[in-house]
Amino acid sequence: MSAPELLPQLALFDFDGTLSLLRSGWESVMHQMMVTTVLTACAQPPADIEARTCDYIDASTGILTIDQMQWLTDTVVVHGGRAASPRDYKRDYLRLLERDVRIRTARIQSGELSPDDLLVPGSRELLAALAAADVRVVIISGTDQDDVRHEAQVLGLTVFVDPGCIFGALDDSRRHDKSELIPHLVRASGTSPEHVLVVGDGPVEIRCGRQVGAHTVGVAFDETRRSARDARKEARLTHAGATTVVSDLTSLVRQLT
Repeated sequence: MSAPELLPQLALFDFDGTLSLLRSGWESVMHQMMVTTVLTACAQPPADIEARTCDYIDASTGILTIDQMQWLTDTVVVHGGRAASPRDYKRDYLRLLERDVRIRTARIQSGELSPDDLLVPGSRELLAALAAADVRVVIISGTDQDDVRHEAQVLGLTVFVDPGCIFGALDDSRRHDKSELIPHLVRASGTSPEHVLVVGDGPVEIRCGRQVGAHTVGVAFDETRRSARDARKEARLTHAGATTVVSDLTSLVRQLT
């Protein structure tokens, strides 16, 4: 991909796993919570619930958290269990996840960690280069909006992205579902699709980007080893139709500078 192709007029970024590592490990937390819930609630849970849950989380990465919890509610009901509401399940999941987020945030605020320690490599440099080139940068996440905006501030990204251009999930609203928000942002900006860049580590934003005709970059960063490409992410991004798949964002920075 050449530099002119990379210099869009509008750049749309996913947040968790694409830029931020504050919520790294969320898949494991969600998987354990979902499997435990099904096993506890259902007298005859499916024997393959662990694999089924893993596949669902992998395929749904990038959608609103409440929708993932709707899947959990539906799964419990289908297998004869008494289900809580998706909102209740979301509350339980976030309670588990946010313990890790609070610890990581505190380590940044105390100076024990640098914000860059919890960013996908190249994130800050790429956003800085895009901002310097007057590219409009927007962050879109399935995480709750207040949390995304706060975490972007903790990581020092609001220097490059106005908080008003950071969109997350809103209670009782579909307005920030990526399948609706991405086409809306492209239309509202008046930007031709060939000048739109969508960057993410989940299949949802990649598919949405392809549907509007944007250039899509999949980020297959291995959040555990921090120094390799995640083969599972790469497979799901390729399957979703990513134009390009990269290990992290440093290669995109090199093409801009």
